[in-house]
Amino acid sequence: MTPTAWDALAKIIPPVLIVAGWYVVVSNQARQSRRKVIREELETLLTLVTELGEMAIKFHTHSYDEDLRRNILIRFARITRRADLLPRIARTSWITWDAVAAKRLPDPIDRIIALRQAVTLHHFDDPKQPALGTDSREMDLIVNACHDLLMSLDEILITALD
Repeated sequence: MTPTAWDALAKIIPPVLIVAGWYVVVSNQARQSRRKVIREELETLLTLVTELGEMAIKFHTHSYDEDLRRNILIRFARITRRADLLPRIARTSWITWDAVAAKRLPDPIDRIIALRQAVTLHHFDDPKQPALGTDSREMDLIVNACHDLLMSLDEILITALD
């Protein structure tokens, strides 16, 4: 190479390195902020699920309460909506890397459905049904389904931290 070719190459390399460095920094900042949002959403989901479990047990162990029933259904809608957001939050634009590969995020929808069935399948729509005992099979189903969903959300949290 001639000295003028080396001079031209020396002038081109710094701007290319600056653009490449900028891309890496912007991508990492986007990933970090999206992971933070995922963690915040998961904390909200964990709180909602815990409260829902308590509400469901109260609903089934006390006399029929239409307001509590409605609040349980609203809580399920919130949980489902927030869980559906997680893969969308993880993906970024084509310019930057995803915060977490969406296919790596476990899908909690099966656990949400199982919890919804445990809560609403028995004793939920009939105001004439007597209150259930705390040692009933239905209470065990609710507690176990709630635990399974919380464990699934913990798995997502761990995935988002990796």
